[in-house]
Amino acid sequence: MVREAIVISGNSLAAEIDGMYPKTRTPKKFANAMDANQSSNAGSVYSKTPRKHHKDINGKCHFQIDSVVSKLLSFVMAAIPKEMRAVGFTAPLPIDNPDSLVDIIADVPTVSGHKLLVQVKAIGVNPADFKIRLMSLAVEEAQRLYTGDHKTPKILGYDAAGAVVAVGPDVSLFKVGDEVFYAGGMIGQGSNAEYQAVDERIVGRKPASLSFTDAAALPMSSVTAYEAIFDRLGIARKDSSVNNPMKKSVLILNGAGGVGSMAIQLLKALTDLTVIASASRIDCMGD
Repeated sequence: MVREAIVISGNSLAAEIDGMYPKTRTPKKFANAMDANQSSNAGSVYSKTPRKHHKDINGKCHFQIDSVVSKLLSFVMAAIPKEMRAVGFTAPLPIDNPDSLVDIIADVPTVSGHKLLVQVKAIGVNPADFKIRLMSLAVEEAQRLYTGDHKTPKILGYDAAGAVVAVGPDVSLFKVGDEVFYAGGMIGQGSNAEYQAVDERIVGRKPASLSFTDAAALPMSSVTAYEAIFDRLGIARKDSSVNNPMKKSVLILNGAGGVGSMAIQLLKALTDLTVIASASRIDCMGD
């Protein structure tokens, strides 16, 4: 479990984050942008038909690569358990109540359509996580809203990073073995589990420069900051060919928070704006 915000070292990671989000896109598809090379290699491996092995002139047997891939995938699928451990809640209780969080054993999700089955390696914690537990709805209404079944605990968690272990038949952006990160939604079960089924269209490739732990701290805060800067405000990206001695400035309120800290770094790395930020008094900020 990791804190919400991390610090980007240099501009390389900001460029990676920028590359994951398209310049023009339809809503809720922000994490799918990949260059042509990535897209061409990201098809569903289950659509390939294994080729038979052949013998060379010396009678030695060789397997085509698709046959090897098929065997590896069969091994991966066989290794996926039927059940998993998870953390959830059944009632909106204070965190110091021993029943506020419950350890549960749940079925490993199955995948269909555009869903990926991700083996979760790390999770992040956001304000949304505790706000879910603070909801004022009656317990049964809350459980029906989030799971469709008032008897099933709601598995918490939004931000996560992990590896794809299975794909649905309509998946075209990822394959088994890809390392990914994402912020899930309110509907369905969350990321505080060993496995999670998530739609490929809200998933991004984990930056190679980040560990799973660091990547899990990014999705919700970085997506919020990115969309606010480039989609809502329409701020232009850095252009070295333009001579602009009169730089404009931008003020980031609560620059020490998850979204604020990401906004500062994205603005500094990807725009020509002078960034000014506010934060709480040092004695109120904690460690």
